Amino acid sequence: MSLDPIARGLAKQAASTTALAATGNGQGASLIGYRAGAASAVARTVQDKVRETASVKDFGAIGDGVADDTAAIQAAITATLTTSGGTLYFPDGIYKLTAKLVVPFSIGWRIRGQSRAGTLLRQATANTPILSLESNLTHSWEVSDVGFTWAAAQPATNTNAIAIRMGTGTAGQTLFNWQVRRCTFANGFRAIAADAVNSPGIWGIRISDCSFGGSMTGAALYAVPSPAIGQPNIAIENCLIDAGSAAEAPIRVSSGDNVTYKNLEFLNGTAPTTLIDTSTTTALTIIGCKTENYNAGAAMTGALWNFSQCNVRVVSCSCNGLLGSGGTPRFVSSSNGSLSIFGLSCSSAMTAGTAIAYVAATIPFVADVVLFNNFTDRLRTYLGNVPLPKFDADKRQQDFVTDVGDASVVLTAASDMYQYVSVTLTAARAITLPNTGLYAGMEFHIVRKAAVPGAFTLAVTDPVSGNSYSFAASTNGYVRYRYHGAWRILGAGTF
Repeated sequence: MSLDPIARGLAKQAASTTALAATGNGQGASLIGYRAGAASAVARTVQDKVRETASVKDFGAIGDGVADDTAAIQAAITATLTTSGGTLYFPDGIYKLTAKLVVPFSIGWRIRGQSRAGTLLRQATANTPILSLESNLTHSWEVSDVGFTWAAAQPATNTNAIAIRMGTGTAGQTLFNWQVRRCTFANGFRAIAADAVNSPGIWGIRISDCSFGGSMTGAALYAVPSPAIGQPNIAIENCLIDAGSAAEAPIRVSSGDNVTYKNLEFLNGTAPTTLIDTSTTTALTIIGCKTENYNAGAAMTGALWNFSQCNVRVVSCSCNGLLGSGGTPRFVSSSNGSLSIFGLSCSSAMTAGTAIAYVAATIPFVADVVLFNNFTDRLRTYLGNVPLPKFDADKRQQDFVTDVGDASVVLTAASDMYQYVSVTLTAARAITLPNTGLYAGMEFHIVRKAAVPGAFTLAVTDPVSGNSYSFAASTNGYVRYRYHGAWRILGAGTF
C-alpha cells in the first residue's frame, strides 16, 4: 500500500534535510545556490563560495589557548597552500603550538588573520620556530594580520625561536616576492629571518605596518645570506621596532640592492647593540626614520645606524633623546662607501661624553642638519672645531694653515692642507706625510718662508711612495703633494 501524500511529503522533506546537512559530494552546500548582488553576476553554489578561503577551524583548530592546535593547523596548511595558491584564514583566538608549522613548496598563497591583536599563534615549545618555509623558490606569498608569540620569553641563545623562518638547508637558493603586513612579534628571538648558514637569498620583499615588541631578543629582519647572494628590492615600511631587549641589530641586511627603510621608529636599545647594520648594499635609502631613547652607556664609540660598503641616502631622519654618560656614540656611521644626508635632526640627553651625528668615509651631500645639546657633527671628529661645509662634493680637507714652527711633525689625514714654516730653524727638521686615512685628491702644500730660514735643511718625508723632498739650508720655497694611489709632487720651487 502506498504512502499517503502527507507521508510522502514528510519523507521527501526529511531526505532533503538530510542531504543539506551532509558533507559528501553533491550534498550540503553544493545544493544551495548563490549569486552576488550584481546584474552581471553568475550563479554558483554556496560550496564554491565558501571554499575560496579555508579556515583553520575547518580542520579542527580550537584557538582557545589550551588545546594543542599544531596538527590541525599543519593539516590546513598542507591542504590549502598549494602550487595554485590558496588562502588560509585564522579567526581570532589563541592557537597553541608545540612544534613548527612547515609550509610546503607553494606559490601565491595567503595566510590571513582576523586581526593582529586578536589572532595569535603562540609557540609553547622553547627554541622552536612558528612558521617555517623550507622549499626553494617558494614565492609570491603573503602573511597578514597575525600575531606571533611564544609562551615564555626566549633568550638570545635560543636562536631557533624565529616567527617566520626561511631555510632550505641548501646554499644559493631563494625565496622571493613576498610580503608580511600588519603583524606583531613578541617573546621570540628573530621575527623574520633566513637561516644563518646555507641561508637562501630573499628579494622582492615588503614588510609593512608591523610591530616588533621589546621582548624580542634578536632581529626584526635578518637577511645576511651565507654564502653571499644578491638581494635586490627590499623594503621595510611603517613599522615600530622596540629594541629594549635586542642582543643584535633589529635590522641586519647584506648584499642588497635598491633597499628602502621608510617611516621606521626605533625605541630604546642599549649599547653596544646597533639598531641598523647593513653592509655591501647599493642604493640604500632611509626616509623618515627616527630613533628615540637609545642608551649609549658610559663608553660607546660605535654607531646606532651602521653602514659598511654601502651607498646610503638619509632623508628627513632624526635621533631624539640619546641617553648616556660618556663615550662618543655616533648616530649614523658609514665606511667604505658614500653617505648623503638630506635633512637630519639630532638631540642628546647625555650627562657626559659627546654624541656625533654622522661619520663617513665620504659625504657627497649634506643639507639641513640640526643638532641639539652636545651633539656634534662628523667633520669635527677629523678636523677639530671647524665650520661644516655645505654642498661640497666629497670634501674632507679644509683650506686652513698650520704654522709648524721650529719642530719636526708627522701629519695625519686630518691635518690642514697648508703647512707653514715661518721661523728660523735651529736644527734639521722633517715634515712626514700621512700614510693612513688617505683618499684620492688629498693634498698638502709645504711652504718655508722665514725672514732668516736658518742654516739647516727642512725635509718632507713620503712614507708611502718614497717621493721625498728637501729644502736646502738657508733656502725658502714650497712643494705641493697630491695623493692618488701614491704621493706625487705636483710642483716645487724656491724663492
